[in-house]
Amino acid sequence: MKIPLIRAAGLGSSLLVLMNGCGKNSASQAAPPDAKSPAPAAADPGKLTAVRAPDGTLALAYPNGAPVDGVKLSQYDWAIISPCIAVGPDGVIHVAYNEQLRTSPYPQFIYHRQSSDGGVTWSDPKNLSEDITDTGVGTCKLIIDGQNRTYVVWRTGIGTYGNGGQQEAQNTVSNLVYRCLDNGKWSKILRVHKPTSQNQDGSMSFVATVDGAGKAQVIYNTSPNRFHPDQALGPAGMTAAGIGWGLIFQETLDGSNAVQPHEWYMSPIKVDPENPYTRSCDGFNALDGYVDKAGQPHLIAQVMNLNDTKTNMEVIEDRKQTPAISLPPDAFGEFALHPPRMLVDAKGVRHIIAKFDAGEHPSIRDYVIGSDDDPTIIMSAKASPAAIEDFRAYQGPSGKMAAIIETTDNVTSGAGDSWLVTNDDGKWSEPINLTNNAGRKTWAGKRTGALGSVVTVDSYSPGPGAVAWDKDGHLVMLLINNKTGSFGLAVGGVTYTSGSSKTPMLFFYRI
Repeated sequence: MKIPLIRAAGLGSSLLVLMNGCGKNSASQAAPPDAKSPAPAAADPGKLTAVRAPDGTLALAYPNGAPVDGVKLSQYDWAIISPCIAVGPDGVIHVAYNEQLRTSPYPQFIYHRQSSDGGVTWSDPKNLSEDITDTGVGTCKLIIDGQNRTYVVWRTGIGTYGNGGQQEAQNTVSNLVYRCLDNGKWSKILRVHKPTSQNQDGSMSFVATVDGAGKAQVIYNTSPNRFHPDQALGPAGMTAAGIGWGLIFQETLDGSNAVQPHEWYMSPIKVDPENPYTRSCDGFNALDGYVDKAGQPHLIAQVMNLNDTKTNMEVIEDRKQTPAISLPPDAFGEFALHPPRMLVDAKGVRHIIAKFDAGEHPSIRDYVIGSDDDPTIIMSAKASPAAIEDFRAYQGPSGKMAAIIETTDNVTSGAGDSWLVTNDDGKWSEPINLTNNAGRKTWAGKRTGALGSVVTVDSYSPGPGAVAWDKDGHLVMLLINNKTGSFGLAVGGVTYTSGSSKTPMLFFYRI
């Protein structure tokens, strides 16, 4: 993806505001009398530009250095997860996401919006999950098949008032449902598989993708117990850690027509020679991958077994498992937020994009499947305590690839950004700062007496994003950006009262 590049020279102070923030006052520091930060540069209607900032990084901005806000799509700005975006054969842009209401009991719903003019105007939000009243909803995925039928697939909870999985790869069992938009009409809520039973044999993780023939495919893993009772795993073979969830199903969706999933692969059952009634098998988590023109899946998955000390990813294809990469132990449960992704480049080379949470500089890495070469570092954190928070990687047409990466300095509250990297020709681009959150930060202080002052600060931090490509080859994106409002009341330099609130917002961008 080529974006025009201009240098800092000629932009004056606006670029310094954009990249370096607007001041050092915080809610715990006394401000000058009735002081406030400089106003961020106003948006310039000119073409978006990649700006070279004083620290050497690239940033997406208007020609005058103003941050790019995008088109706001969220309604309630309370809690937003799982942004998805796709473009149909007719050029219509579709988005789906999970958003929570601000009112008790704070339910979450799956919403859909669409734009037929390149993202300038949008349809009203369509609540897809409102008719599910007894369970909560979790993550969702959005795909469009070769017949221009749009599918939104999402997780729902198990049992009354249960929640669907809220993270991409957490060890939570859910039911899978979907709705299909065909010729302007939505189907009813349909089930991908039978509702899970009391034995928790629903879906653990799932993939929703369009195969090489344009058919919509859903792949998920579950326990073999209901389907192979003669080989049922005992309590010693299944644990809450996801061990034993080794049966993979595949289902080809066909609009609103009823379809049935079929077994595609099952991890071999292991039997304890000293106790033939004790059976176990590997479990799978973090499924990802693609389906070829013949309808055959090519997957990666985290393999869960009793001997795991690291996060081991394997390739599953041709009815067999092959070790791929080993990542550091998941000490803090963050793997569920950013599981690895499998992408294919223009030459047909397959890549695993993964976060490496160890070493001097935690990084996002590109591992070539089947190669012994060192992985390519797509982006790494600066010197400690800076860190990579999260990432999402996406497959584009003709072997194009892209990722959105979230960073934090782990020092300043709310300090962090979303970055875009692309790969059109076998080489990853230099990261481009999409949010420029330092330039959005504002503060104000007012004297309340001889020694007293009140300070307010608005700062911003990144959230998950999604990428797709439109018919003209432009990138279209969804980004969650979080606004944190803080205040402090100080007397004589001592803070007596302070507080803050976070407001997540969902924005659309086209570059």
